[in-house]
Amino acid sequence: MRLKLNCLLVLLCALLLAAGLASADELILPAGVTVIEEYAFQGDTSITTVVLPEGLTEIGDYAFADCTSLSAIAIPDSVTYIGEHAFDGTNCRPLVFANTPACEAAIAAQLPLEINFLDPEDETLWQISMALTYHYNAYTLDNVYINPEASPVTDIYVPDGVESIGARAFECNSAITGIALPESVIAIGERAFDGDESLVNLGLPSSMVWIHEDAFAGTECVPMAYAGTQTADVAIAAKIPLEIDFLDPEDETRWQIGMYLSFHHDQYCLDHVVI
Repeated sequence: MRLKLNCLLVLLCALLLAAGLASADELILPAGVTVIEEYAFQGDTSITTVVLPEGLTEIGDYAFADCTSLSAIAIPDSVTYIGEHAFDGTNCRPLVFANTPACEAAIAAQLPLEINFLDPEDETLWQISMALTYHYNAYTLDNVYINPEASPVTDIYVPDGVESIGARAFECNSAITGIALPESVIAIGERAFDGDESLVNLGLPSSMVWIHEDAFAGTECVPMAYAGTQTADVAIAAKIPLEIDFLDPEDETRWQIGMYLSFHHDQYCLDHVVI
């Protein structure tokens, strides 16, 4: 059955080419295709771009594996399952929109991704683009780009599941004032926020294991950590200026004391205490 379906897909592509509906390097699947079977296009090195129809629900294992020229493919929102090896051996970072079944399916399949966030004021535009890679059993946020044609962005929310912020990931996004990191983040790379001149609000997750000593170089940001957490210890070891908040023991949804620390001349100074 699988062989028959694969042959039908190959025949379909040949017909599209003959009809002038696709070029030799662009694969356009017609409306009505709901499943791409496993191994369907494996090893086709001529394909550079794939256009998938809305209504597609499944992309099988190894469907585009070893398509070494493939560089661009957008996954329709309707996709609910993607095989873990669907894009093995390609240089492709599939595009999905945030908060869609396709995004959840791609993350479950552990694919390198480009996640675009729609502009809430104009949903014909994307507003924020995040490039993620998956290696060593974890997602890394490599780059964040803000579309200058969309509504202005000042606050960014990193999706849950991202475990590390790569070197210079937020570089030169000078309009950003706040970044919300999920609890899944455990590491922040060198100069991750370099050039984010307006950044003032960034809370660190409580269980971080590594922060590069230059993670906040090029910013005026003083990140916040909670006292008594692993993150506070890691940040202090990295000699990062900090705001350390102490939780109210009677109401742990509130902070009770805030301490501002700066680091210079190889030592910490307690600059300010707020109760």
